[in-house]
Order: sequence, then C-alpha cells, then structure tokens
Amino acid sequence: LFLYEDYISGQTLQTVLDESFNLPEDAAVDIICQLCDILSPLHRCDPPIIHRDIKPQNIMIQPDGNIKVMDFGIARAGDAGLSQTATVLGTAHYISPEQAQGKDLTGLSDVYSLGVVLYEATTGRLPFEGTDSVSVAVKQVNEMPATPRSINPDIDPVLEAIILKAMEKDPAQRFANAQEMRQALNDYLAGRPVPG
Repeated sequence: LFLYEDYISGQTLQTVLDESFNLPEDAAVDIICQLCDILSPLHRCDPPIIHRDIKPQNIMIQPDGNIKVMDFGIARAGDAGLSQTATVLGTAHYISPEQAQGKDLTGLSDVYSLGVVLYEATTGRLPFEGTDSVSVAVKQVNEMPATPRSINPDIDPVLEAIILKAMEKDPAQRFANAQEMRQALNDYLAGRPVPG
C-alpha cells in the first residue's frame, strides 16, 4: 500500500462549514460514508493504518462530490516505535479519548473522529470547546457532549444515535469498525432499522 499526495481540486469541508454553518443531513452522511469507505481498507491492513487527524480541514470535497482525505502526515501503521507523546498527535477537537490519553490506538480512534465530524457537520458546532488544546483534550476524556438534537432539533433521532455511538468514550461501545458505521448510515438513509 502506497500513500501519496497529488494535486486535488475542490474545497475542504472546513471551508464549506465556514460558509454554510451546517450541512443538510443527506450531504453530511454522504461525506461520512465516503470517509468510512476510504478508512476501512486502511484499518484492515496488518498492521492497521490509522489516520489520527480526521477533521474538516483534511477532508477535500471535489467538484464531482467525491471525497479525498488529506494529510497522512501523522498516520501510522499501528503504534510500533512511537513514544507516548507521539501517539497524542492530532487536533484536540477531533481526537478520541484514548488518543488524548496517549494510549495505543486502533481504527476505532478514527471512528470517534468521524463521529465528531458528523456532529459538527449537522449541528454547526464542535462537541467540545476550551481555552486551549489541553482543556479540549481533557473534555474529550471526561465530559459528555451536548446531544446533537439539543443544538439542532431538526436532526433525525436515528442519526443522532449514530453520531453518539461513534463518539462513545469506550472504544468497545462504538461501532466495531468504520465499515459497520457505514452500514448503519446506509440503513439510516434507506429507512431501515439501525441496530443499537
């Protein structure tokens, strides 16, 4: 597997959110579904490749609607050879609790970040704010976010449940992997029951 950078036209999800505050649910879900498809094979590598910095600034929306993930600069194959300090790298608003604590990471850390991105894309707000990165990281570990529907009552309750499951503090309580999150989003879009 080779990761490379090339010229990609389009705009980042961050730019879109800056301009429109939040996205229609179907547009936000489509972006996350594409991200799940991109990350799933990376997480299945041996050892798994974990992006570690999934955030709107690293998500490029091309003119045809296809998504590209940018900046694999801190992606790692497993945690071999990394110091505890190195494993914390990432943007505090989007990192998982285990990443904030410098623990060994799995693909479920990226799943958490996908949940944060979907939270922000549908509510127009980040789940946690603070005066600096450390205070935000502490909240990622210790605090529960406001429910998405408390910010945007128009969010479907089923979609809210998907967002909150992806953002569970305990990795074992999240979706088993990015593909399972993708399936839940597919079921939601199709109006099928979404397993709890």
